[in-house]
Amino acid sequence: MSMEIRERFRKQRGTPVYVYKADDFTLLYVFDSKQHMYDSIRIHHNTLNDCLGASPPVLVETHP
Repeated sequence: MSMEIRERFRKQRGTPVYVYKADDFTLLYVFDSKQHMYDSIRIHHNTLNDCLGASPPVLVETHP
C-alpha cells in the first residue's frame, strides 16, 4: 500500500484534535487524529488522555 493511500486512510478514520491557546482561544494547531498528535509531539497516549480528560483540558508548554 502506498504512503499516499495510508495517509488518506489515517485522516479518514481519525478524529481531529484542535489545540487552542487557553487565554484567548487562538487556534494553535490542528492534528488529524490523536495518534498523529502522539507521534508529532512524542507524548505517551496515557499522558495525553489524562490532559484531555482534565477539567478544563490542559497541555502545558514547557521551555527547555
